[in-house]
Amino acid sequence: QIENYKKGDALLLNIHITHHAGTTFCAAMKHVGNTPEHACNNGDDWPDSVTQHRPWEYNETDRNAIELRKVYHFISWEFGKKPRSPLVDVNWESPHLVSVIVMKDPIDRRLSGDGGINRMFGKEEERTEEQWEAFAKYDGSINFMLTRLTPDRCGTEGENTTEECLETGKELLRRFTYILDVKCLDEGLEALAGELGFSLPYLNKDSGKTQVSARERIGDDELYEFILRRNQRDFELYEWSKGLSLVNCSALEDENSDSAGNGGGHEFVDENGTDDDIFTSFNETHDFDDEFSAEDYSVYNNETGSKETPDLVGEKSSQDIILVTNNNTDNNRFNNHEDVRLLQIENYKKGNALLLNIHI
Repeated sequence: QIENYKKGDALLLNIHITHHAGTTFCAAMKHVGNTPEHACNNGDDWPDSVTQHRPWEYNETDRNAIELRKVYHFISWEFGKKPRSPLVDVNWESPHLVSVIVMKDPIDRRLSGDGGINRMFGKEEERTEEQWEAFAKYDGSINFMLTRLTPDRCGTEGENTTEECLETGKELLRRFTYILDVKCLDEGLEALAGELGFSLPYLNKDSGKTQVSARERIGDDELYEFILRRNQRDFELYEWSKGLSLVNCSALEDENSDSAGNGGGHEFVDENGTDDDIFTSFNETHDFDDEFSAEDYSVYNNETGSKETPDLVGEKSSQDIILVTNNNTDNNRFNNHEDVRLLQIENYKKGNALLLNIHI
C-alpha cells in the first residue's frame, strides 16, 4: 500500500468520524496534491465511473481506488451518521488503498460542539445546569465511534455495551493502514508524511491539544462521570488505539517534559551541580530495608559508569547513584527505568554500549 501510494498507484483515504480533526487533515492534504474541493469528501472532478456512496463494497474497492487516484491523492469519508453499509465490508487490505483514521477522546469529541448541539443545549460557556444535564443524557452521541465502526452499529446500549462490541471495533481498527491520535495530530501528520514520502506545510504543533480538561469544562464531577460511564466502551477503544497510533502522544509528552527539565522531578546535573545530559543525580540517600538484599539490586556509579553492588545493606547509602532492580523483588519501589535508558543512550554515543535488535 505504502509503496503503491508513493508510485501514484494507491489512494490515501481518511475515515473521518465527525469532530475527529477531519478539517485539519483535509487542509494539510490540500498542500500535498489534488483533493476533492468539498471538504475532501467529493468534488467536481470525481470520476463518473466511481460511486459517491460510501463505504464501498469489497469487490469495488480496488477499482474505485485506482480510478480516484488518477484524479486525487487523498479523499475523506465523513461519518456524522451511521454508515449505510458496514465499514468491515471494504477491502481495507487492497494494495491500492492507504487508510487512516484519527482517534479522539470521546468526551472531548462530545464537547467539540456544532450548530446543532448549540441549538439543543446552548453554547458551552452559557449552558445552564439544566442544559448540561440534558446534554449529558443526550442519546445521539453515545459511543459515537463504535456505532460508526461496527457492523451492527452496536454501542447505543451505553454502559451496557458488551465487550464483544468493543472487540469488533478493535478488529476493524487493526485493518487500517494507520491510526493517528488527535492529541498530537501535527506530529502524527509529520510522521505520516515521512512514511508516505511527501512534505507538509509548517505545523504549529498545537492543533488537537486540549488545554482545559473535559472534566473542568463540564464543571460537574457527577455529570462528567455519568457521561464517562455511558461512553465507557468508546473510551476503552480510544485508550486501546493509542498502542497502534503512528505516534505515541503520551511518550511524546514525556519527552517534551524531560526536555523542559520536568522529567519526574529529577535534574540532570554533574558533580559540580551544572547541567549535564548524562546522568540523573540522586542527591537523596536510599534505604536498603531488611526485606531487600544486596543481590536484589545493583547500582550504576555516576563517577565510573560501572555497575556495582551496594556497600551497605540495611543502612543508608550516600553514594550518588542510579539504582536499578535486578529481579522482581519490588519493581515499583524505585522508578528508574528512564534513568537507565538515559545511561544506555549516552554510553552508546560514547562507544561504550552495544545496539541490539531482538529480531522475531
